[in-house]
Order: sequence, then C-alpha cells, then structure tokens
Amino acid sequence: MGYKDMLNQDLIFLDVSATDRHDLFHQIAAKLKAQGYVKDSYEDALNRREDEFPTGIVFPLINVMLPHADPENVNKAFLAIVKIKKTNQRTSNGL
Repeated sequence: MGYKDMLNQDLIFLDVSATDRHDLFHQIAAKLKAQGYVKDSYEDALNRREDEFPTGIVFPLINVMLPHADPENVNKAFLAIVKIKKTNQRTSNGL
C-alpha cells in the first residue's frame, strides 16, 4: 500500500472544535472507527502514547502534533489530517 492509498478526503478534518487533547482524540477516533480505520482500543492507545512521549512540535507560526498508536489498534493504514479551530492563545490543555 502506497501513501496515496492511505490519504483521502474522508481523512481530512478541518476546523475541529475541541476543549483539549482528549476531546480532540475522542472526536477523531470516533470518526475513524465509524469509517473502519481503527479498533475500539485506538483512542486509549493515542492518549497513552501521547502521555508517555508528547509528539507536539512548536513552530513560530504553527503548532504541529503527530499522534500515533501501535498497529494492533488499527484496521488499515491511513494518514489523517486534522486542523483545529484557530485559538488566540497557546494553551496548556494539549492543543
């Protein structure tokens, strides 16, 4: 499977409103599960992985997060793009 097979319009989520990282992961995991990409364990696996080693990268103009989970939590390989609604300030709640 090539990268072009792992990304499609159903995996692009724009202007997602979330109160914190856990809320964001919950929303996206539910959408991915409904589409058959992930297992029930995926959301918890994302949170555990992010708790162990945060994947956030802070750039001058944008913050990027690269959350991922072990393969046993995934039904098929995918790349999802998520853009949260713009916030006016940096927060300590994981977004």
